[in-house]
Amino acid sequence: SLALRLVHFAHFYSGNGVSMRNSTSSILQFWPEEHPDYSFILGMHAFGLEETGEYLEAEKFGRKAVELNLRDIWSAHSVAHVMEMTGRYKEGVKWVKDLKENWSSVNNFKFHLYWHQALYYLECGQFSKALDLYDEQIGIDINADFYLDMCNAASLLWRLELLGVPVGSRWKKLEEVALKHTRDMELIFISLHYLMVLIANKNFFEAENMIDHLTYWSSLDTTQSKVVAEVGLEIAKSLYLVEKKEFLIAAQKIGLVRNKMWQLGGSIAQRDLFEITFLEATRLGKKTAEAQKLYSERISEKPNSYGTWHKYCAVLKES
Repeated sequence: SLALRLVHFAHFYSGNGVSMRNSTSSILQFWPEEHPDYSFILGMHAFGLEETGEYLEAEKFGRKAVELNLRDIWSAHSVAHVMEMTGRYKEGVKWVKDLKENWSSVNNFKFHLYWHQALYYLECGQFSKALDLYDEQIGIDINADFYLDMCNAASLLWRLELLGVPVGSRWKKLEEVALKHTRDMELIFISLHYLMVLIANKNFFEAENMIDHLTYWSSLDTTQSKVVAEVGLEIAKSLYLVEKKEFLIAAQKIGLVRNKMWQLGGSIAQRDLFEITFLEATRLGKKTAEAQKLYSERISEKPNSYGTWHKYCAVLKES
């Protein structure tokens, strides 16, 4: 099961949902249900199914895994993703709340489940609840320097600000940890979140130095350096330009790589941060007709999303 988990994460961080799903579907029949790791296999399979859009099957496998092992947080997380992708936000809040007592002894991954709960609150327009959850759970252990804590925190604060919600001094508390990672060359998906913190804190000197480092990284001959060159560098520059209020150029840069963003790895829900940045940069860059089209398309995908309707109404008023 350890080897399968490692393969699962390798596919996850290369953005390859199909391979993630296939890695479990090819062996699932050989695992006896009485095996102590069986729930984990089901949960991995559920997540692969979710990332390939097979939501009904994903939820079935994920729920079965949780029934077998209430402490299997990855399986609970797989179902949480299904609820995010299918717009069942109130149900998602209840799903996390009902299971959270089982995670008292698990690692910091539990904060990622609270991040999902916060996303549900955003989609319901309950911004104060999202901020409370940030303060009570998501942002409380940043100094542990676990990369996912930073991804959770930075992406939630960025989303809130895109929705026009003030986040106060919360960005400042992330900066010390982010500054330790400006020269990392591991996963560009993670580095973009550290960069986001520097940008949001208006530490443009360090942000520019980090973008220079990413440019160097993109010139190397490694798997991740190719992703930086193909996608990551343009995303990094666009985030910087958004903070500088150069929205039109920012939107153009994301637009160049929009159809390649899967290469960054992470989940569809996590990468959606860059998609909504693109939409909002398009709107603020006064590309009104294009922004109307983009938000209309997103409404069809997320008809229950308060934030999307709010932005769609805004861009319609601007026409």
